[in-house]
Amino acid sequence: MKLNRLTNLDRLPARYRPELLSYFLKKTIGLYPGGTEPDINEYYRTLINSNGRYITETGTDFLSAFQFNNKRFVASLRKWPTSDFNVFKEIFETEMYKPLIDLILKHTPDRVSGRKLTILDAGPMWVSSPYILTCIFPEVKPWR
Repeated sequence: MKLNRLTNLDRLPARYRPELLSYFLKKTIGLYPGGTEPDINEYYRTLINSNGRYITETGTDFLSAFQFNNKRFVASLRKWPTSDFNVFKEIFETEMYKPLIDLILKHTPDRVSGRKLTILDAGPMWVSSPYILTCIFPEVKPWR
């Protein structure tokens, strides 16, 4: 287990830490984690890998703050069972939007001259596009 997995426990609310530590222990000794332990680990992994912090939660969602491109944004990630954590990883951790951003930068001479840029977003990725686009291009107002 990586040391940062233990040194970042403050990112997660205290009530989830016993289940997370149980998950770590079971994985270490070769037992199968059960209940919500794998889900809590997945959320915790997302917080660590994306420089995130737990804010609060509802019965169905975690509200978390993240840093992206030196900007703070708040995202609501649905609790299990959900694909939100996997989608979040694809977008923010694996830089899935980098080719789009490179394409926009290559073909937008108007941005250099100071004119405002409008980007129409027709993507299905749970409103992650506006987060990405406004972090990279602060002058942009994404349209969905």
